[in-house]
Amino acid sequence: MEAINWHTLFFYLFALVTCGFALAVVFSQNIVRMAFSLILSLGASAGLFFLAGAAFVGAMQLMIYVGGTLVLLVFGVMLTAQGPFVSMRTRGGEWVLAAVVGGSLLAVLLQVAFRNPAWLPGPEQQVLEARVHTARLDAQFILRARRADPALVGTEVVIQAAGEQEAAPTAVYDPASHRVVITIVPDRTLAAEVVQVINQPGSPLSQHFQALLPPGHLGRGALRPGDGGTVALQAPSSQERPARLGLALLGARVDDPQRAGYLLPFEIISVHLLVVLVGAAYLARARRRAATAQETARTEQAQAAETVSAP
Repeated sequence: MEAINWHTLFFYLFALVTCGFALAVVFSQNIVRMAFSLILSLGASAGLFFLAGAAFVGAMQLMIYVGGTLVLLVFGVMLTAQGPFVSMRTRGGEWVLAAVVGGSLLAVLLQVAFRNPAWLPGPEQQVLEARVHTARLDAQFILRARRADPALVGTEVVIQAAGEQEAAPTAVYDPASHRVVITIVPDRTLAAEVVQVINQPGSPLSQHFQALLPPGHLGRGALRPGDGGTVALQAPSSQERPARLGLALLGARVDDPQRAGYLLPFEIISVHLLVVLVGAAYLARARRRAATAQETARTEQAQAAETVSAP
């Protein structure tokens, strides 16, 4: 019996909860039930962010959307409610407009999801990658070819000690010998330092390879002579793909370190939604004040009319 893939199981669980309760928000005519469904949908989407390795984005999802936004929504219901439950009926034209806007957004998202080879490579878009084996787990790093060139398959990664007058660390790629030679100071050079040297813009090695740390590693472990690996042709794991998207939302593009991520647009959209809901709550309160003032005026007019008509 095969072991349960808990990552995949929770992904499908959170995805179904997110989509199911999002549809409940759309088709429900009760505002209180809409708010409850929205809480569950946003909470499940935060779970998807946590599964993708984007803990910061998931925490912001819970704090800004599930926390602040839903509190405003509940206050809006309390300020506008005329009874224990409030009903909303959607007209036919509004359904058509929502379907057009939602369908257009879905088409754009699907195009981005299935046509971006850096985040979702297909079976034919494999990469060349070598996990450099070291004595310490936190000293490991990944050397990845920038293009799937079969000529790079089998490239040997060798880590050697620096001489007395050599400035370490250094990294050199020799196509003739099919080797990447990394020079270090034993037990002192950290994996993060080697990654920085390999990714240095303009270096001959960075034209062929890109270095990155494994997920969850800070690269603080020191390397030793004799560590190394071999570049092999393989496809990225399914668990690494959503992690790339989560890191891109945090501002780090692991697929292309020269490009910025999407933290600023993500935060702009979050703040914009927050401002919109604050404005909606303010307008709802203003309308209730106006309605209360009108009712008071009518009451005073009725009392005045009764006083005049009284003998």
